[in-house]
Amino acid sequence: MRFDITDTELKIIEGIVTQKLVFGVETEHLAKTLRQLRDTMVNMYGPTVTAILFYHLGRVEAERVFNIAKDLKLNVDFEKLLWINGSIEKLQIEKEGKLLKIKVINNIDDTTDMIIIEGEGCGAGCYYIRGYIEKLVELIYNTNIVYIKEIACRFRGKDYCQYHVLIR
Repeated sequence: MRFDITDTELKIIEGIVTQKLVFGVETEHLAKTLRQLRDTMVNMYGPTVTAILFYHLGRVEAERVFNIAKDLKLNVDFEKLLWINGSIEKLQIEKEGKLLKIKVINNIDDTTDMIIIEGEGCGAGCYYIRGYIEKLVELIYNTNIVYIKEIACRFRGKDYCQYHVLIR
C-alpha cells in the first residue's frame, strides 16, 4: 500500500525527522511528540489522513537513518536499524526464505488512548512502523517488496503488532 504525499506534508515529516536525528530528541520525548502530532492530525484531518502521514513519516525516517548509517560507514543490519527507531519498545524478527516476520510493540499508540483507524492497522503508530519497516527492507535488501501486511495488532487483542514482509 502506497500513498501520495504533498510538499507541505513532506515538510512536516522532514521537520520531525530532523528534530529527532539532528537534535537527538530522547525516545520518551519523541514518542510523546508523535502522540501529540497524532492527536492534532486526527482532530484536524481525521484518522485516515493521519495514518497516511504516519506511514510516510516512517518511510522518510527509515531512509534518513539508513543514509546516516551508510554515510558514517557503520556496519549495521536490519535489526539494528529497527532498534535505532525510538518508537519501538520490543522487537522480534524471524526470516523464512523471502518472508520476514516482524513482531513489534510501538510506544506511539497506547491501548488506553486508542484512536482507531479503519483498515489493516488500527493505530497511527501501526502505519508509522509499517512505513519504517517497508523502507528499511527496500534499502537493506536492495529489493522490491512483494507485499507487507499487518497480520496481528495490539488494538485487536494481541500483545504485539506483527508484520509479514515478502521480498523478491
